[in-house]
Amino acid sequence: MRKSLLHNERGNITLFLLGMISIMFILFMVIINFAKVYAVKEKSFTTSQQASLSATAEFYERIWDVVAEFDEIDEENLPPEPDPDEENPPDVNPITKVKIKVKVSLKEDELRARYGSEKSENEIHIDAIDEVLADELNAGLGKRRLRQVLTEQYESRIKPAVIDKARNVILANGGKLEQAEIALFHDDRIYIKAANEFKGQGKYLDGFKEKVFQTGAGPEIGFISEMGISDEMISLSDERDAGVIWID
Repeated sequence: MRKSLLHNERGNITLFLLGMISIMFILFMVIINFAKVYAVKEKSFTTSQQASLSATAEFYERIWDVVAEFDEIDEENLPPEPDPDEENPPDVNPITKVKIKVKVSLKEDELRARYGSEKSENEIHIDAIDEVLADELNAGLGKRRLRQVLTEQYESRIKPAVIDKARNVILANGGKLEQAEIALFHDDRIYIKAANEFKGQGKYLDGFKEKVFQTGAGPEIGFISEMGISDEMISLSDERDAGVIWID
């Protein structure tokens, strides 16, 4: 009788221990998967943030190329030559314009003296472009012609390059283009919504996949409002997936 009771007790203890081990294993896998979700969340934020920063940098590079071309070939923005019969001709011929790139260089010197080592050379360059182009587009010499050139080149050259850069950076970071979006110039910034994929681990989550979306924003573009470009949301892919996890 005692042997039978002892055997039953040992059997119950064994079952209890096995049950506890199973529960602990399940909890362990749940914790692992929760941790992985938030790791993917951080990766998604890095992906979207890098994409928005790279897209903004691409925008400035393309704008700078257009400015260089405008400086070299544009003549329509110049005022007419002075009348030779004018009683008091100006000391400086108004047909001589200071090129925008020269103005940016002068502004860089001014900002460099103001901020010293507080800002990097790249930050100073971007700030100088912002200030000079904002002035030129608002009240500078030939502002209408400059705005026309920039907006035309934006549609044909700049915007496609910015979108391609965003796509490439997302893919380079292991992100997914499905349902990814780029918001151009909301609050004068470039926003990217992108995702990395979460893959479940464990017996019950094996094969489970979801995209974890995050949104990143580039720095403010100081002259974009003067170009008169409307906010725009563009899909980075034509495909649509059902599985989405949104984490704020």
